[in-house]
Amino acid sequence: MIFWLGHGRTAHSESDGRPDVPQLSVARRYARFVRGLTFGGVPAPVVAKATSLALDTLGSCLASSKEEFGRAVVEAAERLGGPQESTLIGTKAKTGAASAVLANATLAHGLDFDGATQRLFCACDAGVLVTLDRRSGKVLDEQPLSGMPDVVFFGDMVPKERVLAAMSALEESAAMLVVGSSLTVFSGYRFCLRAKQLCRPIAAINLGRTRADEFFEIKVKRSCGETLTGLAERLSNSTRGVPA
Repeated sequence: MIFWLGHGRTAHSESDGRPDVPQLSVARRYARFVRGLTFGGVPAPVVAKATSLALDTLGSCLASSKEEFGRAVVEAAERLGGPQESTLIGTKAKTGAASAVLANATLAHGLDFDGATQRLFCACDAGVLVTLDRRSGKVLDEQPLSGMPDVVFFGDMVPKERVLAAMSALEESAAMLVVGSSLTVFSGYRFCLRAKQLCRPIAAINLGRTRADEFFEIKVKRSCGETLTGLAERLSNSTRGVPA
């Protein structure tokens, strides 16, 4: 994520003298919590709820595996191959863990049921979202699935007009801030190259290395969420005249 900073005076942060040691990411904190968790430490209501959800997910996978789209997903996972270490739910086949995660997660969401309205939603291969009545099986509605989302997925092309607008914003800005990006992909890295050409200072908040480390005037190796929250609080206090 990249931000353009407007013209005018900007706030500067001075080092507090502590070693520049990255804080643990949220994912690592969760991993440590799970690693130290024992079954006896889980409350009984949580166990009961988790069991119910696991059975519900398994049932959705089994039902989806019998549908046409489900069979196609399983066949695709089998073609992807890999070591026979993980089971494709609803079959006796095994494949690589990554392929099984892709297939089983798709099966789990293949049939989305709304218990309140007794309706079942199924996205079909023909690009149609079909709404069925759970009790009668009658088709209640059909809506085509078309159009592109308003986001650019990893590997897709960024629309030219969006790139031009971002470049224009950069040229009118006093500085650039990179948040939580390795800048490995050129679609982000090119803005750093342009900022360097324009002699704009660049700062970054990122735990790991980036492709543009040599360009940064300041790099904060801390959690993006915690850093931005703290920065927002300090800026809010400064506008109210409260000492930071």
